[in-house]
Amino acid sequence: MKFSIYTPVFNGAKSIHRVQKSVLSQTFRDFEWIIINDASTDNSSEIIRDLIGSCDFPVNFIDLQKNIGFNRSMNLAIEKATGEFFMIAHADDEFVPETLQVLVDAWNTLPVEVQKGLQGVKCNCNDQHGNLVGDLFPKNYWIADIFDLVYKSKIKGEKWGFIRTEIRREFLFPEEEKFVPETVIWHRMYYKYKALFINKSLRIYYIDDNVNSLSQTTRAKSKFSKGKRMLPLDYINLYFPRVGYNPRIMIVNFLSYWQYTFLSGIGIGQGLKDITNPVMKVLALVFLLPGFVMSKRD
Repeated sequence: MKFSIYTPVFNGAKSIHRVQKSVLSQTFRDFEWIIINDASTDNSSEIIRDLIGSCDFPVNFIDLQKNIGFNRSMNLAIEKATGEFFMIAHADDEFVPETLQVLVDAWNTLPVEVQKGLQGVKCNCNDQHGNLVGDLFPKNYWIADIFDLVYKSKIKGEKWGFIRTEIRREFLFPEEEKFVPETVIWHRMYYKYKALFINKSLRIYYIDDNVNSLSQTTRAKSKFSKGKRMLPLDYINLYFPRVGYNPRIMIVNFLSYWQYTFLSGIGIGQGLKDITNPVMKVLALVFLLPGFVMSKRD
């Protein structure tokens, strides 16, 4: 199996027809579709079962009766995946018929030795009106990581693609917290593996179309603060050599770190202990008080 396409569902009855239509239309047919319904309260389960009937490819439908959250359901999908490549297609996603073929063709242009050091292939997205979401990559067939992408080239906008399944298994979501931002995992992955970026728009990203999305429902600073604390801590412990040239980024992350630390009920002593670099500990103290003040505003 070449691709495992994973669709997480929570109350997606009104939109899941988009992704089902997309997988049905693929010109490249070596894939499976993994669907996890995370105890939806609408009729998603019934709709999904009806849609599966028209599928002429393997479908693994897991219909959970108890909500386990996005992080745990993602890990479950990765555990069940049999494909070489893993990609997420959300319940409100749509992508063009040539998607899988374009991605695998781009991957196959690379020598095997180069492939070993990469996580996968990333592409651009258009909105439902046909407009590019964000910026093009600096060049086509560009090998880079997220630090090159965001902090050096300042590329904005939604990006998409596949990740090698063995690498997804290397970077599972922490399950001690119900919610951990996806960015935590993507940054950790990019810290070790670069990706191939191609200037093709393959996914249709419906802007302003899902007010109940995960990003909306977890926006409050105080909600899931322990999980959110992981990203600024990674910046301080891991990413400083890559983004230290940009003081604004580090200041923002020191402030966020203390803000989420205090919102999580974690003391100053433990907050300093979790910072591994002695120099970073000293810098962190500079931002302790303003971070505390920020926590009191939430």
